[in-house]
Amino acid sequence: MKTNLELPAELEPFRQEIESSEKPVIKITYERKATDFWSSKFGGVPYLPKGYDFPKDSDGKYMHLLAQLNFEEIFAQVPYLAPFPKQGILQFYISNNQGWYGMDIEKLDNQKDFKILYFYKIDKNNCQTDFGFLVDLNETYSTLNNQKFSGWQAFDENNCPIDYPPSDCVYEHYYSPLQHQDVNNYQECLALQFSFDKSWVNPADYQFDTFLGEQKLQNYLDIIWEDDNRLFEWYSGNIYENHHKIGGYGYFTQTDPREDSPQYKDHKVVLLHMISDDEICWGDCGVGNFLIRAEDLENLDFSQVIYNYDCS
Repeated sequence: MKTNLELPAELEPFRQEIESSEKPVIKITYERKATDFWSSKFGGVPYLPKGYDFPKDSDGKYMHLLAQLNFEEIFAQVPYLAPFPKQGILQFYISNNQGWYGMDIEKLDNQKDFKILYFYKIDKNNCQTDFGFLVDLNETYSTLNNQKFSGWQAFDENNCPIDYPPSDCVYEHYYSPLQHQDVNNYQECLALQFSFDKSWVNPADYQFDTFLGEQKLQNYLDIIWEDDNRLFEWYSGNIYENHHKIGGYGYFTQTDPREDSPQYKDHKVVLLHMISDDEICWGDCGVGNFLIRAEDLENLDFSQVIYNYDCS
């Protein structure tokens, strides 16, 4: 865990403003192993009470579980982080269809092709255990000569793998940041572990401008431009730090979608931030963000979460 903020000499004039942005963050790591239905995980199958319908997308097809967070499990590992709930399970589902991994680029809070579910009480003796109605990607791909799955790969009408498939590809295929062995897998997936740390605002988050103020922001930009972006790269690499997380600040490979969208300005809580790494790939090595207003999170209202994915 960081104990203080280290800055290069050129950025020392901005220390007070940057330090004032300090926020706690929960970093996420994982290992592939067997999990319980109610465990925190990326991929796998979810905890669902018996009789609860599995989420479907706008085409009536089953989505798949991207991530599941068990807050009792999380806060047994790290100090409590307000305003997150102290118990219950939060789930993130996305559509399998070709396109934007379930994101609506016109309306980021439209949950027609992604879905956020929250269960306050967990009844381990009354949950669904049969998910045979979901596509078993392990079995599907093993029958196709163990071809390695990627977010860009699909299959034609003869079940032959094709890369960068056309939009009218007739064979049903899956698009996911997850690798195929982690989608709908009963046996194992990416089990999550959590650690506590400090974070500071980074230039990719629209709030960076507010913390610096108009005059110091211009001074910062002048220094960055004169330095041929070396300091910008330092800041992004050392302040942002590339990890999956809960809390802290958002990071985007292109533009913060809140910057020019007044309706999203108050979505300042990072509900979940996922990166691209050895096991997960958001398009061309991008990131996925789920953001929420603090008051909505306090009220356990997940109906207006915004979901944004972008890549370089």
